[in-house]
Amino acid sequence: MPIIMKGLYISFLLTLLFPALDSAAQKRPVGYVDPSVIEQARQKAGTSYEEWAATEESLTLLNNEEGLVPVQEVLPGRIAAVSIVSNEEFQASKEMKDVHFNTFLDHISNYTPASLFLLPNDTTTVVFGEVIASLERFPMVIVGLHTDSRAWADNYGISPQALLFIEQLRASHQVVLAYFGNVQGLGNFDGYGPLVWAPSDNEAARSLSPQLIFGAFPAHGKLPAGVGEVFEAGAGDTTEAINRLKYTLPGELGINPRDLDEIDSIVTEGIRAKAFPGAVVMAAREGKVFYWKAFGHHEYGMEKTWLPTSKNDVFDLASITKVAATLVATMDLQEEGKIDLDEKFGTYIPAAAATDKKEILIKEILTHQAGLIPFIRFWVPALETQGVFSSDSSANHPYRVAEGMYIQKDYFKEVMWKEMLETPLRSRGEYVYSDLSMYFMRAVVEEVAGERIDHYLSREFYRPLGLSTMGFLPRYRLPLTQLVPTENDTYFRMQLLLGDVHDQGAAMAGGISGHAGLFSNSNDLMVIGQMLLNGGLYGGRQYLESETVELFNTPPYKDNRRGLGFDKPRPDPSSALMKAGVSPETFGHTGFTGTCIWVDPESDIVYIFLSNRVNPSADNWKYNEMEIRPRIQKVIYNSFK
Repeated sequence: MPIIMKGLYISFLLTLLFPALDSAAQKRPVGYVDPSVIEQARQKAGTSYEEWAATEESLTLLNNEEGLVPVQEVLPGRIAAVSIVSNEEFQASKEMKDVHFNTFLDHISNYTPASLFLLPNDTTTVVFGEVIASLERFPMVIVGLHTDSRAWADNYGISPQALLFIEQLRASHQVVLAYFGNVQGLGNFDGYGPLVWAPSDNEAARSLSPQLIFGAFPAHGKLPAGVGEVFEAGAGDTTEAINRLKYTLPGELGINPRDLDEIDSIVTEGIRAKAFPGAVVMAAREGKVFYWKAFGHHEYGMEKTWLPTSKNDVFDLASITKVAATLVATMDLQEEGKIDLDEKFGTYIPAAAATDKKEILIKEILTHQAGLIPFIRFWVPALETQGVFSSDSSANHPYRVAEGMYIQKDYFKEVMWKEMLETPLRSRGEYVYSDLSMYFMRAVVEEVAGERIDHYLSREFYRPLGLSTMGFLPRYRLPLTQLVPTENDTYFRMQLLLGDVHDQGAAMAGGISGHAGLFSNSNDLMVIGQMLLNGGLYGGRQYLESETVELFNTPPYKDNRRGLGFDKPRPDPSSALMKAGVSPETFGHTGFTGTCIWVDPESDIVYIFLSNRVNPSADNWKYNEMEIRPRIQKVIYNSFK
């Protein structure tokens, strides 16, 4: 019997709202989405909020004496998950291949980069043994046992092979079992723990059971009936939530789902106007994700075979790197007393001692009023200098800039870094946005941390947070089909950029920089946003102190809206963000490639928009002209009124 191994990452392929553009739908007004299409999609989802809430109440945690639930440690390589489904579902999944997704496994992957396996209930003992061998290196295995039988005669749909498989796993792993089926089937699991029981194997139960396991909400369900001598009626353990994201329906927050339909229309309008080929929109309030959809394709041309955009696709975040990478590291090191915001740049960077940069303050750099020039076109002289680039990787040209393009080993240190330090300061004390600011802060972080910034972030934040995609250099970590292309570069790299950072300077720095280079899917970015909104707390761990988050969100200078690294709304009531309804406490950042994250402590909202608006050309600014991002944000805020 074959096995479907979903690997480290599950793709969500959503094409709900996009008929072919050469159909009759093309003749409708720009941005029009037929309400009947949305309603059909909503009905297809098949779960009302009332049913959803009833399912959540029914989930029951048993035998959790050792406190494994909620699962706290979510480091890569620690957890695997196995979903044992009916033979019919397995065959359907096999035929649909990557287009199919299993909700149980999907939601586990929202919390940890687990290795995921899908198996049929009638898998042979031999094949189950092969799977056990594959799972040997994982300390914890989460097993979903999905049954659709209510009959005692066939043991409620639980096969002897599946029982033996689970029993063998328990001998050498921490096993968390989620059983979906007849309550009497629990009689098979005397002494098993922890065990989550769901009375039905529906989409709500498959979504909610992993959320309970990872602490998105507390367990408090009780068994409605006794199960022989194994469990008494009313049995059920309780837990506390540990500040992880919950994925829910709008109704839990009092939102009418129809009030969010305008988001679909706005995004569709942008795609049809060729403002961007595809996008993902995600929004959460009170730590509860209530809207998460993907639209469009990786590139224009739906009649071709371009990939549909999925919720798990990975985008070039551009300047969001400044806050989700460099600033997070800076905040952590400031807490440890290793970075002083009132200290001079030259104190940390000896190479600046002979330049006019030595006297500028760290807080001036973070607020873009150190007098630094906005950017430098590093690639122009580099293209004119023989030997800077090579078509092959070698000891002299080790760093990839793009496909078939590698840069000289010391070019950043000997040329780019020196040029940045030697540029004259202009208008110190005035706000002038500059990419050089986070080139400089990356250098400070690495100097005081004693290691590369990507290594520091991975160890201190991304890995313990359970992030599966966020990081630099995605081509070395992720499937290319999961990466969303950016520009068809016709002036520097002369190719479509896929998984290579769009920003030219970051690419020439080896793909790792303080101002650009970070890639992520929407969910990982949402985790960062929610951690900051929680005052540095997530998954039961305090990553940053709440006072630190507040300090960096507070503008230190009059007449400069910026916090320490964070962008903030212009106080002008006519500004796009203020018109969208955000509070003055909001912080976040936008990205040149067509991205943004905004965190609003007053409204308890995190909003994310990811697109590749630079495809095929970075000169396309339609999404700004159409105010796509703030219009979506306004719909989100209005839905709570």
